Amino acid sequence: MTERELVLDTSFLLGIFEKKVPVSLSHLLDLVPGARLVTLTSCLEELRVKADGRDPAARSVLSSLPALEIEVRESSGPADEAIVKYSSTGFGSRVVVTLDNALKNRCLERGVPVVYLRAGKRLVLEDPAKFRP
Repeated sequence: MTERELVLDTSFLLGIFEKKVPVSLSHLLDLVPGARLVTLTSCLEELRVKADGRDPAARSVLSSLPALEIEVRESSGPADEAIVKYSSTGFGSRVVVTLDNALKNRCLERGVPVVYLRAGKRLVLEDPAKFRP
């Protein structure tokens, strides 16, 4: 069986460090046990721009990536586009993790499983493959 990857977008990475958003990596890994945590270089670029603008959450994310054991994969272009492209080529082994509703919907339309925050309270996994005939 192929190892699964949880592809963390910028919104989720920021959510880990923002107190108003209750997200944690342990809850995430409970949904997809044994998965690798990854993000894309396009997301890191978004974070660097925010960090340069003095966003403390973005600075925390950038300094914590190694300690959080989040692997970085090469990508190009805008972060959302890169995530959709990368995740669509994973043959069901990649799950996008986002707090961004527009990105969530785009991924689900392409058949990519998504973890998101439902009702601002808990992480849920929605896998469109489960609903195919």
